[in-house]
Amino acid sequence: MDIPFFKNILRDYPKFWEEYIQYFNDKNSTNRYVIFDLKTSSENEKNKLLVLSAIGIENEAIYIHDFIEFYIEQSINTPEEIIFHDILKNKNHEKLSANEAIIEFINFIRNATLVSYNIESDIEIINAILEKLNAGKLKNDFMDIGIMYQKLKNLPEDEIISLDHLCDTYKIKKTGRHTSAGDSYIMAQIFLLLKRKLKI
Repeated sequence: MDIPFFKNILRDYPKFWEEYIQYFNDKNSTNRYVIFDLKTSSENEKNKLLVLSAIGIENEAIYIHDFIEFYIEQSINTPEEIIFHDILKNKNHEKLSANEAIIEFINFIRNATLVSYNIESDIEIINAILEKLNAGKLKNDFMDIGIMYQKLKNLPEDEIISLDHLCDTYKIKKTGRHTSAGDSYIMAQIFLLLKRKLKI
């Protein structure tokens, strides 16, 4: 008889996951936030990871050097993916498999609070890849800038706030919009503004 509880206790996790878990066992907390963006494409009703980027924030400042960006190996990209996500311009970038990119992402985020737009769907994608790697689910706290804005303006939960609307509201330049790195930087700026307004 399989007992999930005992299977989890006896489970052999990969080294990267054991190191990741250790950050949450340390008594020292962190004030680091990681703003991240995934670019995906729906293929056969499954999300295909195309690009991943993330940037760190500490002490109310965006650290440009605390940054990662990975283009994911694909057997083929559709014309829409190439144009919309700037893949053609970056075709000479070194590419990783989705598994390799997620491992690097885990090594980068450590125990930081994760921040994104529509973050729950991104976390589902990451957790699905982690499951294939025989790892657990993300343990990080997370925040969604759309929900932060809803709380600030006392908006109903079902009111959808677009990233473009947030850029226009706070006069954030849309340089690099719809690219993973560009959207990560845009979200980092919006996050700091909302964090201050909400006094978090």
